[in-house]
Amino acid sequence: MYEWIENNEPAMFEEIRARVKEGRWNIVGGWWIQPDCNIPGGESFVRQGLYGQRYFKEKFGVTAKVGYNVDSFGHNAMLPQILKKSGMDYYVMMRPMPNEKGLPSRLFWWQSDDGSKVLTFRIMFEYLSWGKDLENHVRRCLGEFKEPLNDLMLFYGVGNHGGGPTKENIESIRRLNDAPDLPKLEFATPDRYFKDMEASGLDFPVVHDDLQHHASGCYAAHSGIKQWNRQAENRLIAAEKFSALASWITGQPYPDEFTRAWKNVLFNQFHDILAGTSLEPAYEDARYLFGEAMAIADRSLNYAVQSLSWNIGIEQDETMRPIVVFNPHAWSSKVNVELEIGGIKDNSVLVDDTGKPVPFQTVKSQAAARGRYRLSFMAELPPLGYRVYKLFLESASLKPVGEPITASDLVLENSRLRLEFDKDTGFIKSLRDKKLNHEVLRGEGARPVVIDDTSDTWSHDVLHFNRTAGQFKTVRVQRIEHGPVKSVIRVVMGSIGPADVPGLGGGEFAVYDHFAGKGWLMRADEQTPIRLEEGGCALYAVVPVTGSVTPVGLADKYISPAAVAGCTEVGEVTNVRLREGGRFVFASRTAPLSVTANGLTVEASPIGGGTGDFYEVLCGEPGQPVQIEIVSA
Repeated sequence: MYEWIENNEPAMFEEIRARVKEGRWNIVGGWWIQPDCNIPGGESFVRQGLYGQRYFKEKFGVTAKVGYNVDSFGHNAMLPQILKKSGMDYYVMMRPMPNEKGLPSRLFWWQSDDGSKVLTFRIMFEYLSWGKDLENHVRRCLGEFKEPLNDLMLFYGVGNHGGGPTKENIESIRRLNDAPDLPKLEFATPDRYFKDMEASGLDFPVVHDDLQHHASGCYAAHSGIKQWNRQAENRLIAAEKFSALASWITGQPYPDEFTRAWKNVLFNQFHDILAGTSLEPAYEDARYLFGEAMAIADRSLNYAVQSLSWNIGIEQDETMRPIVVFNPHAWSSKVNVELEIGGIKDNSVLVDDTGKPVPFQTVKSQAAARGRYRLSFMAELPPLGYRVYKLFLESASLKPVGEPITASDLVLENSRLRLEFDKDTGFIKSLRDKKLNHEVLRGEGARPVVIDDTSDTWSHDVLHFNRTAGQFKTVRVQRIEHGPVKSVIRVVMGSIGPADVPGLGGGEFAVYDHFAGKGWLMRADEQTPIRLEEGGCALYAVVPVTGSVTPVGLADKYISPAAVAGCTEVGEVTNVRLREGGRFVFASRTAPLSVTANGLTVEASPIGGGTGDFYEVLCGEPGQPVQIEIVSA
């Protein structure tokens, strides 16, 4: 936010700098933004502090002493260590609330596993106050005083996450100080409060735990943003490591773009973005920021490993293809490596840097050209290092025999594990550890289901996700790859039918394929194969047929039926109330004689496909209610 103001309102930024210098503006936070405090990796939290504190020092001549994440949805237990080592001795948070996580006091020492502690305050009720008069806010907090703690912080001000006090706020505080039944109210800062409390001599309780849980839907909502975040984190860390090595060993210039890339990632870790609770357009912006960060990381990493590879002494041999595999981790790794390569023959042999043959297999190439293969093998790599493998295209040596793998359409088995699929459901039937003679699974595994969760995006006050709305049907279980390195079984699901939706009564249903734009009628006991889009997506609306006309909803909404506010049928006339306008789809047993929207005649265009007659009309405006009247023959 500070950098945004600096770039967009430089005059205001200078005013802020003056107030900080005067001591009238208290710098808190010390991080680039208020992130989600569960999902980012440890390095990201360190970078939050690095870039945040560095910015405050450069622009204001101070660093924050108080960590400040008042709206984040839970806080992982290692934050005290990172806060402490980032120069922050104190912490302010609010969520989880008292009904979600019991704490011994509003003020407590929060301790990490390494013994680092920060004095932490949990905000009472809210971190802002929209009203001009603060009396209700103050009186609500009276019950929070508990001996021996007789000093508490009460946050107020306009704007989200705590804003500036208004003149009315200040006047109401002065007036409330004259009330005999209220405690003394002092204008203060978090810095002053914590210092006073530390100097009070009170013995505050110690909490050695995660501060969880709040809005647990945030832990899984929008899996895409969470995946992009982890990919960007991992790529940047790997790129920095090998760029540093290349700079030291080969003189390759160290990239100056990493700061911008990290700031993109840190911004996207804002708790309402990474949590998956923002509006859809926000995730378009987030994709662009992650895309820039990953482009910087990929380009820098490629330059670094190319530079390092060119300095490896590899003899020239026209019949040999060298493969250099790098390990960015600080520990040894055994990983499956795959790469596109050509010219592989039946007598090709792969060896490691000691000349030992290594099992490999070819798998389906991502290229359409003939003669291309995708080579797959297991590489054993040293910590933060590399290993050279050599593929001899033609060799008299015998190919090595890998660990025997048994694979059918339903069973995968090696010397350690046996995995079995159920042929009817496609779920994992058994996973047995052969050495320990132990069955790992209690019941069916890898069972994809649709969770019955109609709460908001955050899943506020939802404590369990134990109700299922349905499960997928298996279309095919098939072994698609087999060799000395790996075997792969693919389970394809599924089909859909009205019976898959619990609580959906009726004997006949209108089914609408959102992506194909087609509809048909089905009986309750029927199933239809799922038709996947090229990207692997499918979306259907299933609506009970209750009359001659069945409203499906708005075709341009992912939850089409949600747009239907009501439907009544009297004789040949069906009236449908829509919450807003758009592409309205309905099923009709006969061709409609006429259709009007808010009194204006509109054209009903037939939609092809299926056993029922479906129609589409363009009506009204987004965000504006629409009254539809359909007259049937």
